[in-house]
Amino acid sequence: MRGAFVAGLVALALGALVFAGTAAVVEPASVQDHAAIPAGALTRGQTRGQTFVFRAPRLSAIQVRWAVADDFAFAPQSRVTFHLRAPASAFDLATVSLPLDQIRHNDFATFEFTPIPDSQDRAYSFFLDAEQAEITRGWFSVWASDADALPDGALTINGEPAGNDLVMRAYFAPDGALAWAALRDTLGREPLAAGITVLIWLVPGLALLWLAGDLGKHPLGETVARASGLSLAALSAASLVTLGWGSGAYLGLLALSGGALILRARARPAPVNRVRATAPDWVLLALATLALAISFIQLWNLPAPLWVDSPTHAAYIKTFLDSGRLPLASIYHLGYHSIVALLVQLSGASIPQAMILVGQLLVTQTGLTTFLLCQRLTGSAVAGVISASVIWFLCPTPTYFVTWGRYPLLLGAALLPLALLAASEWIESPRFNARAFFFAALTFVGLAFAHIRLVAFYAVFVALDFGFASWRVRRGATFARRVFGLAGIALLVGAIWLGVLFGNQISVEAILAFNAGAPQIDLATALAVMRSYWGDWVAALAAIGGGVALIRKSASGWRLLIGSALLGGIACGASEWIAPSFLVLMAFLPMAIWIGDLASRLTFKRAILVLGVLVSLAGAREMLTIVNPATILYTRADAAAADWLARNTPGEARVLVNSFLWYGASYLPADGGGWLPYTAQRAIEFLDATSAPAQVDADALAPWLAARGITHIYLGQRAGILRVENFARQPERYTLVYDRAGIKIFRVRNAD
Repeated sequence: MRGAFVAGLVALALGALVFAGTAAVVEPASVQDHAAIPAGALTRGQTRGQTFVFRAPRLSAIQVRWAVADDFAFAPQSRVTFHLRAPASAFDLATVSLPLDQIRHNDFATFEFTPIPDSQDRAYSFFLDAEQAEITRGWFSVWASDADALPDGALTINGEPAGNDLVMRAYFAPDGALAWAALRDTLGREPLAAGITVLIWLVPGLALLWLAGDLGKHPLGETVARASGLSLAALSAASLVTLGWGSGAYLGLLALSGGALILRARARPAPVNRVRATAPDWVLLALATLALAISFIQLWNLPAPLWVDSPTHAAYIKTFLDSGRLPLASIYHLGYHSIVALLVQLSGASIPQAMILVGQLLVTQTGLTTFLLCQRLTGSAVAGVISASVIWFLCPTPTYFVTWGRYPLLLGAALLPLALLAASEWIESPRFNARAFFFAALTFVGLAFAHIRLVAFYAVFVALDFGFASWRVRRGATFARRVFGLAGIALLVGAIWLGVLFGNQISVEAILAFNAGAPQIDLATALAVMRSYWGDWVAALAAIGGGVALIRKSASGWRLLIGSALLGGIACGASEWIAPSFLVLMAFLPMAIWIGDLASRLTFKRAILVLGVLVSLAGAREMLTIVNPATILYTRADAAAADWLARNTPGEARVLVNSFLWYGASYLPADGGGWLPYTAQRAIEFLDATSAPAQVDADALAPWLAARGITHIYLGQRAGILRVENFARQPERYTLVYDRAGIKIFRVRNAD
């Protein structure tokens, strides 16, 4: 009890320190990203600004986007000044000055100021002036939309409102009270689902540890990390049955496993030892609690996950719930979808909320399983805690995957360290160990059905582990048999998997094309992401840690280096499946372990632990801001519009939503309309390159709408290939039936 009390005090202290900072979190209702035209040159005597209503407390920053001429030049010491005011006031609430040499074309500039406590639901205005600037050539301005895109606001030119809006983003700075309210609201939307999420995250793994007689054999932090990781691995591995037998078999397998466990308990209760706890355990659990809280606060005010991948995953989950099986054409990402579908079935939560509840905890789980792997490689619990802190609070990935909706990749990242740990324990066990083999097989299958590309990482590092273990103790034949045992499991699962696919007319060519054709993040973007936040510091510390490990001839250091080099070679030779950018984004794992290894070599372990915690606190403030406003598609305004559609349109209604060119020749929904099948239960259509020209004309669109039975048109705040004015000027064809918070819904008259 004393340790738990201390852990509680530590957690409160950590939270107070983190939220005492001024980290800026974007307010989704105050984002206008449609950049169509410059707002006019900023010169002396000319101002450009924006009115807006802020929806959260503690307004703390405004962001604008620059438009700059190619030949722009200015005198030294020239500056642009930002002024924030209340309506009809001549006094500044905040004034921020920025040197012109910090302005770049298309870059965003953030003007930060002391948080305004009572800013919620209040109107404000800001403007920029160039009174301290001497322009010698060219011009500079800020980007604006070409229509009224932001509700409750307008662009101002020399103080007078215009008919469009600046590109702007407004931010708030959460304090302890606001952070608690945000967490309470987030979890309070689906309290039953939140409770069931915790249960499925911990209970199956604890049951497996108990069944294996391992419960109580490890310290508290390691027990929680193993149990939560094994739970996710078991649920992901069980999704194998959905390929051929559907959701009924998935639920049946889980029920059968639970029943077998109960019978086993009645027949011969497994011994449970007292779980020990050390200082690193309490620090780990306190930091894990903080990381989990931050992960949910990141998406406060957002009723659905981010960016264009998330609706795609929601479609798989809906197919699973409607038809009882996942689409066979989707040959991976089964694990995450099955877990979310299970949560929806058990709790009745909406698909978007279930995706957030399961998805956000995966960042926390990645830190926990990295702790396990680093502790095994270094022999130091302190090193494990430091590596987990790097994952949670310092390295941009895996947390940044949330902004892309890459939750299946997050599940794979959470399971990869645990699978490597289980394989190592199986390979290096002194004699045949059925428990170790079971855990190795379970975690491998869970990883394979979480994210198939990570199997290459697994194979490389397991092969290296076999090689190093054989060289160290000269037991190559024994270790080889154990590696072949894992390979046998892989072949068996792969044969079942491919057999089901082939039985449903999914060819090898289709499988290869599906994987090779998946859009890749370009290398420049990956490097920019990894250098953001504390990324450069993480890379520098990792380089020092890796160098020290190599000089000291550390087996773990050499394994990580050789494994990374081998994966780099694979990426160069087979970039269609494992791109170099993918390796860059996944570099968080070796970097965290190298930094943990560096910490383990220092003398004063407790001092290092305290220092690691303090550095983590600084990083935690930054992690609050990880959401990229450009990836916000669905807001509470969209949720209100979806509710209106569900109540005021027939179930067979079909909705045309806006779209944009995303990747290559692929078009995807541009705004919150892409979520309507999962929030309003209404079918949607959207235009792509084959069905519409670049500039869509409402006259030419009418036959297309009639042919597809479109009854409504949904246009959100974000820009796409459809324009509001094209429909508003034809009332004989399109009737505006919903116009709130920047979202417009038209009814197609000939569809009556």
